[in-house]
Amino acid sequence: LIGVGIITTDIDTLKQIEQRLSESENRLRSMFNSRNEVKIFVDKNCQVLYFNQLAQKLALRYHKRPLNIGSDLRDFLIDHTIEEMTN
Repeated sequence: LIGVGIITTDIDTLKQIEQRLSESENRLRSMFNSRNEVKIFVDKNCQVLYFNQLAQKLALRYHKRPLNIGSDLRDFLIDHTIEEMTN
C-alpha cells in the first residue's frame, strides 16, 4: 500500500439547497395553477413552453386534444386571432 486519500463532502448544505429549491418550485406551481386564468408561455415561434391546468382543461374541452410542451399554440387559436398575432 503506497498511500491512502480520503475526500469528504458535506452533503447537508446541498440537501438543504435542494429542499429549498423544491419548496420554491412547489409554491410557484401552486400560484401558477391557483388563479382562474389561462396561462401559456410560448417562445418566439409560438411553441408552448409551459401552461397551467386551466389551459389544459380548456384545450381538451374546445379542441378535443391535449396541450403539450412543444405544441404550436397557433393550432389552438381561431383564424382571426392568428391574423392579429402575425400582423
